[in-house]
Amino acid sequence: MEKYIVKHVCCRLAESGMKIPAEIVSYLGDETAASAPYLHIELEIRADIVEYIDRLSRQAETHGSLWVGELIMNYSNSRRQITNAYSFFGYRWLRINYFFDIDNLRGSSNFSTDHVSLPVGRNVATADIDALTDEGYGDPEAAT
Repeated sequence: MEKYIVKHVCCRLAESGMKIPAEIVSYLGDETAASAPYLHIELEIRADIVEYIDRLSRQAETHGSLWVGELIMNYSNSRRQITNAYSFFGYRWLRINYFFDIDNLRGSSNFSTDHVSLPVGRNVATADIDALTDEGYGDPEAAT
C-alpha cells in the first residue's frame, strides 16, 4: 500500500512542476526498501467525517467520497528547487497526510507494520455537524 501512496504523491508533485528525486524512483522499484526517501506519510482517521457520514447515512444512502487537499510547496531561490511540499488526500474517513522534505533523506510512515495505531483528528465540531445535517445536506427531500 505504501508504494501505491508514494506513487500517487510523486505524480501529484510532478504535475505541479517538481522533479522527483532519483532515490524515490529507485525506492518504487526496490522490493526490500523500508520507506520512501524524503517523504513522511501518515494515515489518520477523521472523527468528524466518521460522524458526518454516520449522520448522513441515517437520512439517505451515502457513497464514498474521495478528496484532495491543497498542495503547498516551498521553493528555494538560492537552491533553485522545491525544498518541501505538503498536502493530503482521503477516502471517506481515512486521511493520508504527506510531507516532502529534500533535506531529510530518511523517509517514514506510520503504517509500516501489520498492526497500525492511527491518530484521530477532527476539524469540525459536533455542533457544526448537527447544523449541516439539520439543514438537509445529504437529504434528497431537502434538495427538491
